[in-house]
Amino acid sequence: MPDGEGISFRTNYRINPYSGETCIRIGYNADDSEFIGINWLPVELPLSGQGINVCELLNISDDDQVILTFYMRGDEGDERIKCIVGGNTQYDDSIEFPIGTRPNIIRLDTTWERYAINLSSQDLSNVVTVFAVFITGDHNFGQNYVHVNIDDIVINRIREL
Repeated sequence: MPDGEGISFRTNYRINPYSGETCIRIGYNADDSEFIGINWLPVELPLSGQGINVCELLNISDDDQVILTFYMRGDEGDERIKCIVGGNTQYDDSIEFPIGTRPNIIRLDTTWERYAINLSSQDLSNVVTVFAVFITGDHNFGQNYVHVNIDDIVINRIREL
């Protein structure tokens, strides 16, 4: 399991964000760890043990589509990462198995690209792992340092007309 080694994380990276003044920057050093993972969890989770009821929060009806979208780019291009929602076994995540992007491993370019995870068919009543990013040395073919930038992580409700 990752132990905090081999990772850097900045929420206020100012070089070429997708929108606004800053973006998130994740760095991975393969010399320090086989892989890294960062999970976005609800703030209340440590105290309550509860996730987020996305249906209640966004007033989602049965006919609505729900999609998590985000923008990513790599520093060098050809960085490979995995992004998921759900599947947290430590807490009672209502998304039992992680749902990810298609393809499963994203191959980044140096320009910003939009990615999406369709959550429409999932139980969104207690989402614990709201978003997670994983980077491994194996997927990045021996690159010792990998830097990725993330911006505008949003859960969208698309109402059917």
